[in-house]
Amino acid sequence: MSGHDCDGMLARRDDGDRSPEVLRHVSECPECRRMLEVDAAVREWAPAAAADPAAFVRRLPLSPPVLPIRRTAWLPWAVAAA
Repeated sequence: MSGHDCDGMLARRDDGDRSPEVLRHVSECPECRRMLEVDAAVREWAPAAAADPAAFVRRLPLSPPVLPIRRTAWLPWAVAAA
């Protein structure tokens, strides 16, 4: 769904917004679904990241446009570890 602010829609969803506009966009937008898949993978790998941040970063699918940058808690230290 081009023309929409995926980062903004996902931020609203993360903040608890369950309006039809947000839910429809997130469920129908391939970019949003991909970002949610990456977020889920990051949460799954987080324990390993604490033990070896560089190995964690190597596992991330960082090939653009596969991973659109999104606000996340892990990004600053993941970039620093790269």
